[in-house]
Amino acid sequence: MRSKDPKDLPIIRANYFENESDLKAMVEAVKLGLKFFNTQNMREIIKDVITPHPDIHTDDSALAEFVKDNSLTVFHPVGSCAMGGSDDSVLDEYLRVRGVKNLRVVDSASFPSIVSGNTNAPVIMLAYKGSEMIIDEHYSKSKKKVLRVKDLISGIFFVC
Repeated sequence: MRSKDPKDLPIIRANYFENESDLKAMVEAVKLGLKFFNTQNMREIIKDVITPHPDIHTDDSALAEFVKDNSLTVFHPVGSCAMGGSDDSVLDEYLRVRGVKNLRVVDSASFPSIVSGNTNAPVIMLAYKGSEMIIDEHYSKSKKKVLRVKDLISGIFFVC
């Protein structure tokens, strides 16, 4: 967090290539792609490789800079504040930020690890479960009837 002001944008440090082996793996992947583009069948289709520039195709340090400058996420980041049972976890098992009152994280940032498929369905499930936990906590000491998410989904509406 940048400050206590909720309107301030967060500081996001993705730490891409923080581990040297990640960068080496990506350089090797680029070299493999270039090798593929240089096969006889591909040379019949591809006239020129524009990027990375041909002058750096055999220079690992230049390819590493190319990778750093051109890599980006596919917008499915997870685990930046994973939940868990230990005190080392940012979130507890109810998605509450440890040490901060009235703050939860109900999105893929709370996943302890990335799922093997698209994150859309797991995030929807988490949002459903997270909203239920928030409602339960808010109304746990109340005698009021609670309009539940599952009631909305199934088309049942209650007047509270």
